[in-house]
Amino acid sequence: MIKAARIKFDKLLGETPRAYLIRFRNEQHWIPKSQCRDFITNSKLGGNVIITAFIINRLFDTDINQSDLYHDCIEPTWIVTHHVPERKEPLVCNSIPHLKK
Repeated sequence: MIKAARIKFDKLLGETPRAYLIRFRNEQHWIPKSQCRDFITNSKLGGNVIITAFIINRLFDTDINQSDLYHDCIEPTWIVTHHVPERKEPLVCNSIPHLKK
């Protein structure tokens, strides 16, 4: 399951104390700064940003985990997989001799 992804946007159009206004694929989107990480712009004010998956789902009306939409501009950065740890058996003799009574 994808938790965050890097988006390559076309241009930074504006900024408020709490949000960025970016143009992505000829559409304008407000992105809250609290959900952004590693916001980088180049000299032409294009760039990339890492945002959480639920913001991406809300902006583009799609589930990032189910679709391959914009695979050239959206790159997953944080993927959570289900992990089942292996069971370890205790050592046969795990006592320390000088600590015995």
